[in-house]
Amino acid sequence: MITKDKIRRRFNNGINRFLSYNFGLSLYKSFPRHSTNHALQYFDQDRPLTVIEIGTQDGQNALSILKTLNIKKIYLIDPYEEYDEYSKLEEHQTQGRLSKVEKIAKHKLSKYDHKIVWIKKHSEDAIKDIKEKVDFIYIDGNHDFDYVMKDLEKYYPFLKEDGIIAGHDIISFGGVAEAVIKFAVKTGLQPILTVTDFIFIKERLLK
Repeated sequence: MITKDKIRRRFNNGINRFLSYNFGLSLYKSFPRHSTNHALQYFDQDRPLTVIEIGTQDGQNALSILKTLNIKKIYLIDPYEEYDEYSKLEEHQTQGRLSKVEKIAKHKLSKYDHKIVWIKKHSEDAIKDIKEKVDFIYIDGNHDFDYVMKDLEKYYPFLKEDGIIAGHDIISFGGVAEAVIKFAVKTGLQPILTVTDFIFIKERLLK
């Protein structure tokens, strides 16, 4: 049976591994991210994938996903809007900067426009624009516990039975870690924790 203590031990082990790497920071910022590499190994490469990314920012991770995986369609969800709860965690993200970042993302990903569905909304509002089950969900939006928990709970039902739901910043934001722990205990899903990402595979249920 999965418990909070078991998940916390895994999380602490992940932190220790991260701190032991001399190349920790460069690894943390590298692409493809661990979740994308895991998806590459997990999914049949001939299988066209439908993906949701929550928190697109400058589009670098989305670009990496599009280049690495066999993507049929990718929903990119980001309001590109300053709001109080976000500004508390990311003080440098002013509205002016977010507007510039949006333009950068659109330009960077223009080659893949035929595969992209842009949803310029908060993740909880974007749900009604998605009408299908997907293979891979990547969460990198607001890192506050309540927001991460909502994203996990509200988007999990959109995941196919053999799909992956994953996210970033498992080590650098306590809210992400706590949400992952609570979600794992609630669902019985066994998380895979790397030095940067958390990964849940829907079929990995503990008996």
